[in-house]
Amino acid sequence: MRALANVTGGGLPGNLARVLPAGLGAVIDPGSWERPAVFAWLDEQGVPEEEQRRVFNLGVGYCAVVPAAEVERAGFPVIGRIEAGAEGVVFLPS
Repeated sequence: MRALANVTGGGLPGNLARVLPAGLGAVIDPGSWERPAVFAWLDEQGVPEEEQRRVFNLGVGYCAVVPAAEVERAGFPVIGRIEAGAEGVVFLPS
């Protein structure tokens, strides 16, 4: 499977889920990329993690879904995986 998702309003859950066919979901590891410093500030202001994911995208602006065998060739950081049976976008505990 191949897909591109522009992560704007709605964040990863709202945008990445739209490019996945029924029966497939994305499992995202929030510790797999460096979050911009503004997210620590938002934490200090009491902005919930779920809102930061939905509204501010956690610093991720675009997702490319590529077959596992092509990940290295794509040259992008891996922030998760596609799994059969996963529902929408699921975040691993950080």
